[in-house]
Amino acid sequence: MAVTINVLGTTSIDETPGLQQDDITLLSFQTNHASALAAINAALASDSLTVDADAIQIAGDEDVDITLTNATSPVQGLGFVTLDSNGQNPAPVDGLDSGQRTLDGNEIFLYTDPDNDNVLLGREGSGTTADAGGQIVFAVYLEEVTDQNNVITGGQLWTVLFEPLAHPTNPNPDDIVTLPNTLGAAATGEQNFSFAGAPSGNNLFMAFGNASNALLVSGTSISHTVNSSKGGGATTLGTDAQDVRAGTGLYFTYVTGMNADFLAPNLTHKEAINTNDIQFTGLQESDAASLTIVKLTGGTSVSVKLTAYTTDVEARANYFPGLGDSDDVNVTITHVYINGSEVPFTLDGDGTGVIVAGVHDGDVIKFETDGDHNRVLVENAQPLGSNIHFSIGGFAVDNAVTAAVPVGAHLEFFDDGPVIAVADVAHGDYTNGAQGTWTHDPGADGLGSLSASFDSFQIDSHGIVTTTATNSSFTDNLDGSFDGSITADFNGDGTNDTVEFTLTMNSDDTYDLTVTTPPTTTTTFSTDQGSLDAGGPDPVRTLTIGSEDVVFSAVKATTSPDAIKAFLDHTESDIQSHATYLSPAQMNVSTAGIGLGDNLFEGNSIAGIDGATTSGGKFDESFVIDPNGDVSSMTVIINNKTNGGYTPSNEDLFYRIFYANGDVSEPVKVLAGDLTVTSSTASFTVGNPLGSNDIDAVQLVMGRGTIKVPTVTFSVSTEFSPQPLDLHFTADLFDGDHDSITDPFAIHLDAATV
Repeated sequence: MAVTINVLGTTSIDETPGLQQDDITLLSFQTNHASALAAINAALASDSLTVDADAIQIAGDEDVDITLTNATSPVQGLGFVTLDSNGQNPAPVDGLDSGQRTLDGNEIFLYTDPDNDNVLLGREGSGTTADAGGQIVFAVYLEEVTDQNNVITGGQLWTVLFEPLAHPTNPNPDDIVTLPNTLGAAATGEQNFSFAGAPSGNNLFMAFGNASNALLVSGTSISHTVNSSKGGGATTLGTDAQDVRAGTGLYFTYVTGMNADFLAPNLTHKEAINTNDIQFTGLQESDAASLTIVKLTGGTSVSVKLTAYTTDVEARANYFPGLGDSDDVNVTITHVYINGSEVPFTLDGDGTGVIVAGVHDGDVIKFETDGDHNRVLVENAQPLGSNIHFSIGGFAVDNAVTAAVPVGAHLEFFDDGPVIAVADVAHGDYTNGAQGTWTHDPGADGLGSLSASFDSFQIDSHGIVTTTATNSSFTDNLDGSFDGSITADFNGDGTNDTVEFTLTMNSDDTYDLTVTTPPTTTTTFSTDQGSLDAGGPDPVRTLTIGSEDVVFSAVKATTSPDAIKAFLDHTESDIQSHATYLSPAQMNVSTAGIGLGDNLFEGNSIAGIDGATTSGGKFDESFVIDPNGDVSSMTVIINNKTNGGYTPSNEDLFYRIFYANGDVSEPVKVLAGDLTVTSSTASFTVGNPLGSNDIDAVQLVMGRGTIKVPTVTFSVSTEFSPQPLDLHFTADLFDGDHDSITDPFAIHLDAATV
């Protein structure tokens, strides 16, 4: 078929709020153009978008934008295609560069919906790389217009915008961008190919049609030829002879961009035997085709095998090696018709093709596929040796592009100017940071850049400090986020700390400030670093470790915790003079071992904690470790080489924690799972070294067995406790025309221990 496509005027969408150019309201679109709305929403469904909920602007009007004239047969459909720079060689729209960008600078690529080539989707790529699953920026729908007989006579264009486009640098705040003219509108219909003018002789290939849409025919390999026959009537085709014999076949490939010099009738026999003359640039997709069986000899009917494929562009010397190679992917044939009536078929042995039996001379076989194909292999399926032969007298491709014209320049996008407003945050904190809102619209010129400056800060009421390279840093990550830091005295201790932060301006009109404060630090000290006070032996001894005093008290194992609590943080002399729970044994503190009476820590032979004395005068020894300051943890180290170390299965070592808030734990037995064991030691930790300093003292009780404790280490954590902080920023939004607008904003962080 032939048809002329006429594109009238433009369809213009304006990003400015309100209705301008061809903009229409959502209500109008829903009410008056429900079918167009439904078609677009169907294409958006897999991306969880809808026109109703997500579009920022819709454009179109009641006028017909495309008309069809001079059609020689009915147009089967309209759709979008890709064209070459000459407006030729229509092909599916699959990653066509739109020439436009998103506000963040990513290029937009064009795709048609896989189920409806009337819907064009502009998808955001990754930089300059196409992404078929990228965010949808806009959609264009080519709605088919029909007459009273349901014949397609033209089309209307509708544009739906989901986010603004970037516009070129231009002082005009209302400039226009369009889509490229390599985007075309195409009419599809049945493309009939006549074999008239085919060269005579044994040829490697033949091609029919025109440069835009051609049918390329060859044998099944370079060893087989395609031959033509006239026989006083229409030209027919066969392979290796003037017909198709049992076990032989012909490949029909639907190509575009065929060199017209090598199309019949221009194609000569000399050219048709040269693989270098198989010159085409693209492939035509279709979901149906038909062929005519003629000159049936040797019988009244024949079985014909059809196998459909998709293949890649393999021209010239690559054509024959490409027949049946890995890129020839089988496409399932779903329906077969003979002379318009559907007929049954059987699958071939490997299930890739179908065999149609009972085909008579002059029959037209039409087949449909469950997806597009661009190549079919037609074979004589009679058993080898059969004398039933046939020729192919015609071929037609359904839903083939019969005409296409550029349409991109008729799709216009208008812009507007930038606006920005960033709200202050009054109630953030160091732990949770801050969350605020901002409004921004760079306009139709698109986002040139979003920047921000960190201007000043104030800690508590100590005055506003202007930021400098010495007291702060601020880095633009070029993705809407900014990393910064402040180095100052945050808690009045005379020491500078560095607080880091990240400011993120989100595309959903929110922003976040996350704060990273100096981590909790831990200092440790150990009994093996200390020195005992003068005097002794006594039941109470003081070990001085740097600036820390640790009081060790030998106590009776069954002493009430309340009695011990009453003397915590008291001096050695006070405890020794007034405490009534002290053990008659003396406290021994040395690197050889901490215990009662000697450097061993011993219990009696009875399991658990009791006041009994067993054979050899053994009793449950116990002592309290009381540093003069609170600690986050204590680690007790046991010598594994003395008395076999500590064996929880037949020995009982307990600890009780006296917390800084006055709480007291129950006695806890040290189990095997609590121990960290090396070749020479076993140790366990009471508390959390990185936790808060909530331990006042620890009581150890040896309920059964004998161990040696040479060392106890202590951990003290220091938390960062900053004063309130105010940060002052300025946001600066540039559009593509270098218009800019600024807005200062402040974030307050409440004082908190982090």
